[in-house]
Amino acid sequence: MDSFDSDFLDDQDAYLWAFDQNAYQQTLPPVRSDISQFLPPGESVEEFADSIERLSRPSSIVLTQSNSPTSFEETPEVRAVVHLGIAQDIYGQGMSHAVKSEFGEFFLPERRAEDSANHFELLSGISSVEITEANTPNSSDGSSSKDSKKRSFSADSSPVKRTKGNGGSRFRTEAERQETRSTREKGACLPCQESKRRCIPGPDPNGPCSRCLERNMRPGLPLCNRPKIRDIEVFRRGPTVEYAWSSRWKLREVKPEAKSIWKPITELPTSRSDETKIVELSQGHAQENLRLRVRRYGPEPDDKQYYTWYEGDERRTYDTEPYAIADLGYARNALRKFLDRNVRVYLNVLLRKASPITKATFQAALQNQDLTLLEPALKLWVASRFIETPWHIAGSETLGMSKDPRANSPYHEFIPQTPIMDFQLDNLVIYSILQPLLKEVLNTLRTKSLANRLEDWFELQLTHYILLNTIEVTMAHDVEFAKRYNMKSQWSNCPLIEMVTQGANTLLTYFHSANKGHYPFSGPWPEVERAHQWSREQKSYILEIRRLLGQQQQVATEPAKEMFWTGQLHRAEWSAVSVALA
Repeated sequence: MDSFDSDFLDDQDAYLWAFDQNAYQQTLPPVRSDISQFLPPGESVEEFADSIERLSRPSSIVLTQSNSPTSFEETPEVRAVVHLGIAQDIYGQGMSHAVKSEFGEFFLPERRAEDSANHFELLSGISSVEITEANTPNSSDGSSSKDSKKRSFSADSSPVKRTKGNGGSRFRTEAERQETRSTREKGACLPCQESKRRCIPGPDPNGPCSRCLERNMRPGLPLCNRPKIRDIEVFRRGPTVEYAWSSRWKLREVKPEAKSIWKPITELPTSRSDETKIVELSQGHAQENLRLRVRRYGPEPDDKQYYTWYEGDERRTYDTEPYAIADLGYARNALRKFLDRNVRVYLNVLLRKASPITKATFQAALQNQDLTLLEPALKLWVASRFIETPWHIAGSETLGMSKDPRANSPYHEFIPQTPIMDFQLDNLVIYSILQPLLKEVLNTLRTKSLANRLEDWFELQLTHYILLNTIEVTMAHDVEFAKRYNMKSQWSNCPLIEMVTQGANTLLTYFHSANKGHYPFSGPWPEVERAHQWSREQKSYILEIRRLLGQQQQVATEPAKEMFWTGQLHRAEWSAVSVALA
């Protein structure tokens, strides 16, 4: 390994961290004794051990200067540990996409990309690994065709080979295989994710893991819980069956773990004898209207052609015309462009009556959209409102409909879009905008949370607040929907409320356990200020929130109210909250 090139990552520390995580976790003597070859110039072995401890947080590091690099024996087993360590670091610490895309050179022989991903997942403890076959090595020296990031360990570096011991299995015992399978099913607990150590199940399958049991007497350590940040839900995935305008796109078989009973919509068969019309829609928040192409279609028996509303206990109806969105591709592009142009507009209108803390937080997010998470998080918040407030016809083309003459009708002041258009628009927003945005935000949020860098705290705090406020508004809309249709219960969609409650608790768990996020709001200011390198504007925001928290006299007690979930970000003593569904 004389030709080790540290340029493959921005910092040699990443390589050292990968070595430590695997060499000491897997206790392989050849790597353990020879790691001293990476000793930085002028640094003692003890100082080097301290630096690795700070990076990887193991409880004890012992390094020796025995066995010089010239006697290093690079066996396939050792090389596998090195490569897997780098994989863990790349995916756990969010390294560059250049390295991610070039990872194909470490594929195991005769393995598909998916199999290799599973292999790295098992040994590195990362819950989701995406490995592509792009940019695999095609030169004689094993280097990648893409050289923006170099990764050469020795002159004859070659792909990892499986060992022949134990029948080629990567598990030493059957018990170890079962432990890994159990961890993959349940997920690693947050403390083990933070320390990037293997999460070994405890004696109780539903209880703490073995590592957390060993350290449960030490105060101030995170609890053994298994929050899955990628499973968080913050918006509804479609209507309930009882209140759906159509069942055309309902899934025939819904798995228990499914988050939605609906599939992405397809084009409806429309009458070619009728012309395509351009209809303009609005939610009343922006001056700009959303323009869509619509056409008459042939309704099926379960396609509703009317809206219902209540006058006291009396049920009323408003009849509509059979028009549907005619060009889904055009509609998707129109929605994305409308969102891009109206983020700030929607925020200004919808947050007029928000609390001072919420206003200050969203304003800070708008001013810092150059930070990775904030632009998609703000778009997610606004797009979530697209599926709540009803859209109505705002242009001259009314599709043959008119306002309801009855004064108590919700359609007395405006003409609604047709029910099938409402379903289509809802589905397009969920599948084409909200789900991709949520996936992007949660993946980055998890990476930055587990990296636990002080410089990310400001961005993480704003993102957590935006997501939790999204949940508050989602729950408030569900309550309003239940009232609109004279439901007896507080909630109209209990499965949704259960999912977003779990999502809120997961977000708060990460913020408090992985990031100790409340401290800048409650700790001594001189100490907080020394610890963080904030800009003047960022520092001003933190001081303003501390001031507002000091003036706060009451705390929200209803889950569907503003500051119920977001207010829990500022609490030094926090525990998960349950919500009654009855």
